[in-house]
Amino acid sequence: MIAIERKGRRKSWMTAGNYTLKVNSAAPDEWSQLSEQASLFAQKMWIDTMGERIEGKKLWWTISRAEKSRLGLFGSVVDNPNAYELQNVHTLLTSTNSVFKADKIAHEMLIQLQEQIGSAEEWFPNLIFTYPGYECFPIGPGYREKADLEALISKVVDWGQKQELKLITLLYAEEDGVWSEVLTRNGFSWVPLTHCSNLYLSEGNFEIYLQSLTHPMRKKIRRERKQMRELGLRTEVIPLEPWIEEMVHLRCANKRKYGHEVDQVVERRRFERLKDMFGEQITVFGCKDGDQLLSFTLFIRDRDIWHAFFTGSEYDDPRAKFTYFENTFYQPVEQAAVYGVTCISYGHAATDAKRRRGCRLTPVGGWIKALCPTLIPVIRQIAIVRCEWEKRERSRYMNG
Repeated sequence: MIAIERKGRRKSWMTAGNYTLKVNSAAPDEWSQLSEQASLFAQKMWIDTMGERIEGKKLWWTISRAEKSRLGLFGSVVDNPNAYELQNVHTLLTSTNSVFKADKIAHEMLIQLQEQIGSAEEWFPNLIFTYPGYECFPIGPGYREKADLEALISKVVDWGQKQELKLITLLYAEEDGVWSEVLTRNGFSWVPLTHCSNLYLSEGNFEIYLQSLTHPMRKKIRRERKQMRELGLRTEVIPLEPWIEEMVHLRCANKRKYGHEVDQVVERRRFERLKDMFGEQITVFGCKDGDQLLSFTLFIRDRDIWHAFFTGSEYDDPRAKFTYFENTFYQPVEQAAVYGVTCISYGHAATDAKRRRGCRLTPVGGWIKALCPTLIPVIRQIAIVRCEWEKRERSRYMNG
């Protein structure tokens, strides 16, 4: 029998066996300890700084055994069917115009499922676990322990059922050994959505990097860099603070290009927060023509990893044509060793361009459990469609 005790508005407890689950609306004291060895995206300072990117009511989950913290997760309850696409499970899984493109076969199968899928309202409210930065993983000393993971997931499911949620999704997660085994055993379906692209760098110069690419790609890169030099453009590391206004302008241009809402005040605030909280971890590569900034890419360093985080360009200016890859790939590769960087993380989507430039691709998706009976067969069918799509993608990458 699971007992729930609620105290005030901040916490709820669920206890069973030797484990206690706490659900907090603010970071609990034990979070710093749990996230000590975790990546940047799970750190309290990061979540506090970038948490506005997460839809819904934000919740911090921890599980303890014998009063010792074992695991933590961060997520939110989303009740808005019109939520931002990257955190809208209905849109991500069912729309043929999703930001994560599938092939024609998958599109046709999704169209056939539309009647079963139902309206967006039928999928809400739901619980999504993901960190700002779009990654999902458990933190803490129990992250590889079956018993701890089992206790966490089973209690999360119990909590979701009591809250009458329609779905639970661990979004932007990977298929990962013990974690996957526990989720599968608890009725979660694996739904691949896209790929995460990471560029692993060996010691050496830029020419060694080029030699790892195909001959046509090497020729293309050399030609583009030559054209930039002939235009008198230069890419260099630039300080963040003096260029924030220009970066806000270019960042907004990037969002307009991809059909997102633009708010200069919000974007400026994000740059200022990053500067204040992570200034020493930020490196910006900017391409300039004289004193004019044509494009930039902002990286945040987490130990020996660079995360490509913000980018923007003067997309209507022909001079900026080749600057994205110069800022985002070629100059960072040349200078990574200076900063102690051995891996550059380029996030999700646009995988073909990243793969051709040397990135290793890892499937990323959602571990999803339907709590609403009518959605159970729908999620299973969508999982089959997306898994078959990912197999075709993997074959295409291997053969092309």
